[in-house]
Amino acid sequence: INVPANAIVLVTTSGGVQCTAAGVAFGAVDVGIHVDGVVSTQAGQQEIIASNTQAVAQMIAYWSMTKTYTLAAGNHTFDVRVKDAGGNADANVSGTNPLIQAVLTVTIIKL
Repeated sequence: INVPANAIVLVTTSGGVQCTAAGVAFGAVDVGIHVDGVVSTQAGQQEIIASNTQAVAQMIAYWSMTKTYTLAAGNHTFDVRVKDAGGNADANVSGTNPLIQAVLTVTIIKL
């Protein structure tokens, strides 16, 4: 995305994580907004845990975050990346399930 001079960028993302394990288990992932391949270090990351119970499996947990950026004029890339938080059951992130599909919105506000 080409960001003009004297602008701020508002990035919003939301989506879901579904634990794919059976029984009492959980899926944990770290979700982060990346700009030009670098994860945001402040207010741009969340750890999401989808935890099954004895009675209900395939539980879903959601993330939602918004962050503003002041960037140099020019082309920049924006994406959301997810990584396994380690040592947990499998999880489905976004994917084809419409209940957990992720959204990324980038809005440029010219000052």
